[in-house]
Amino acid sequence: LFTLFIHKFKNSYGEYFISRNYDPSYPYLMNSLNLAQMKDYGVGLITHPGTPVQELGAIVIIVVNYFMSGDIIENVFSNPEIFLYRIFQTFLLMNFLALCLLGFTAYFMLRSLTVALLLQLTPFSFLTEDIIFQLTNVSVEPMLVFAILILISLILVYLNKNESRRNLILYSAVFGLLCGFGMAVKITFLPVMIIPFLLLKKLKYKFLFTVISIFTFIVFIFPAISVANITEFYSWIKNMFIHSGKYGMGEKEIIETSAYLENIKSIFTNNIIFSISYALLGTIILLQLIKKYKETIRTSKYFLLI
Repeated sequence: LFTLFIHKFKNSYGEYFISRNYDPSYPYLMNSLNLAQMKDYGVGLITHPGTPVQELGAIVIIVVNYFMSGDIIENVFSNPEIFLYRIFQTFLLMNFLALCLLGFTAYFMLRSLTVALLLQLTPFSFLTEDIIFQLTNVSVEPMLVFAILILISLILVYLNKNESRRNLILYSAVFGLLCGFGMAVKITFLPVMIIPFLLLKKLKYKFLFTVISIFTFIVFIFPAISVANITEFYSWIKNMFIHSGKYGMGEKEIIETSAYLENIKSIFTNNIIFSISYALLGTIILLQLIKKYKETIRTSKYFLLI
């Protein structure tokens, strides 16, 4: 259902050159073309940083071009929509497979078809108009959803394995690989790293997870590594942190109170599923302070996750 829905939504939006559809799909296509030529042309779009999107795009370009005659540059510039559509379909396939994995993982770990199907509704909780649009675009959001779905599957396996049977080095490594990938897709994945960091017990495993995350991040952004790009990326992040306004173009101000409160209100009013989920989690947190429910909630293997 999710796959068909996103596919129909993409077709309703039309080609990528129409209206806002070109951003950032065409910039990503151009950078993917740079990588596909394997001639050290480099990467110019590093704000997300988004390099995994460009790397996947380069692979798709090479594969699609293999079945076409002529020069790769001429083919991409003559038929950009074909290449963009194939990249979109690759994203869609990735998320389809991640959803299938999540469903099977949940079922085999919890032996509940209801819970498995409920967890497979995860992408539908993202259904605000702008996010749906981003899922149809050649952008970072489809890869972020993919990373989140895989992370949920991994957490389910981790929490439902007997502690004595857990290979904590393996889990630390896999969590690190996934989080490093997520950060390379979009740096705002960083707060998600708190979840595996807290779930992993013992300082040495937390340290291993952190090191592998950083190493994986560097590997995925490697095509974009240059003094100029690193300087630009640092300035971009710093300005967004210490300035107000869109993309850090406003006054020096870490928290713009009026905009912050308005955005919090917008989050809770525009996404009812998020609001309900948040309210339920908040209720559990409050109930664990009451003696009657304290032991039941705090001894649950999901309590730390919540």
